[in-house]
Amino acid sequence: MPYIHNSLSQDTIAVADSLFVMLQKEKTIFRSCNYFDLSSSPAVTRGSDRMKVVDWCYSIIDNTQFDRETVAIAMNMVDRFLSKLNKSTVKQQTMIDHQHFQLLSIAALYISIKINESVALGSDEVARATLGGHSAKDIEAMELTILQVLDWQIWAPTSIQMAHHILSFLLPHVNLEKSTWDFILGEVRFQTEHAVRDHYFSTQLQSTVAVAAIFNALDRVDLQFCQDILCEVLLEMDEESFASNGILLDARNRLNLCLD
Repeated sequence: MPYIHNSLSQDTIAVADSLFVMLQKEKTIFRSCNYFDLSSSPAVTRGSDRMKVVDWCYSIIDNTQFDRETVAIAMNMVDRFLSKLNKSTVKQQTMIDHQHFQLLSIAALYISIKINESVALGSDEVARATLGGHSAKDIEAMELTILQVLDWQIWAPTSIQMAHHILSFLLPHVNLEKSTWDFILGEVRFQTEHAVRDHYFSTQLQSTVAVAAIFNALDRVDLQFCQDILCEVLLEMDEESFASNGILLDARNRLNLCLD
């Protein structure tokens, strides 16, 4: 009997239905833009600052032994929040002031922990993690602002969720060893976690990150036949559901930089 990784599903019909919903929502409700380009102010906060904040969030999650996907959910909130605000006063403050950007990210992480983890952290605990940078009152106030701006649309599909759905389509067609599945899933998780750090990927669809990471991982174990199977399956779903070959190639090349 072939090994089935516990993060994948053999029910490909249910997987296809769930993935279809994710693909629709990522193009509408959960879409972000390059908000750095939209800022008319002399913004100080840039992609490198965003990366530092993501790394800080990962350190908090690692120390509490939470799932790193929680950070992906949080940063999706941050990116959509700033994309929606356009030229508002709150956005200008956030883009100019590192402290405001950090507060936004911390509040988003606070929300993400609440909805994604079995054990929540209190606002006072999160505030202590900032070493006096922000108070519990500040975090709670920003939490409410985020929820209002996003209309409580906070459960965005992540690239790792989509990757697991897409990889489930391989199960009926391949018989891979446990070590091979572990390697593939580990590589995909590593790349998708890295993508959260890179502002470039916040402007891409999560499905683009997922597919790029999967094909990069399959390349590393020389499983061309798996790539061929996935190509056929994804094309059967809907040719327009996924990014073009050119966009996917750009994403693959950018993700490959973190593997070198």
